[in-house]
Amino acid sequence: MKKSLILLLLPVICFGQNQYSSSKMSFVYPIDFRKKDSRIIQDVSAKFVNKDYSRTENIVVNITDEYLSLGAVNKQKHINLIIKEIEVIAKALDSKYNSKLLNYQTKTIHGKKVISTMVKLNLIDYDMVIYQLHYLYIKRGKGCYIIVTYDDENDYSNIADFILKDFKFL
Repeated sequence: MKKSLILLLLPVICFGQNQYSSSKMSFVYPIDFRKKDSRIIQDVSAKFVNKDYSRTENIVVNITDEYLSLGAVNKQKHINLIIKEIEVIAKALDSKYNSKLLNYQTKTIHGKKVISTMVKLNLIDYDMVIYQLHYLYIKRGKGCYIIVTYDDENDYSNIADFILKDFKFL
């Protein structure tokens, strides 16, 4: 019984939470992130940055109407779309780059089926490597990307899972 209680409380203890709500979606996000209204490159639904300014993680949650269902997602086109967004980032930073797909899989998290994609971007002129974990979740013809970006090769799926758990389309 104690073990079950600990497992239930672990996400709240580890992360704490804030609530985000707009006319399109609602979800909770980790308390160690703050909403950021300004964007340099992308126009997205919501962006969050780590409160610890020495850390570079950020979370982007974006609504999309590209797909009606996960079954309608063409794997190569989906990957190409992600790579195209990476190109936009590199061009905006005026940097040579190379990118690599590290992982692409369909999985179920908190009862929600998602496409999980991991990419690595090397910004050559900045001598910087960035990793991006993308979740694509679609329900009743509405789509959502949850993207966690960071500069080391750790597993940040726990952050994306945390957001996905209580995510609701409004």
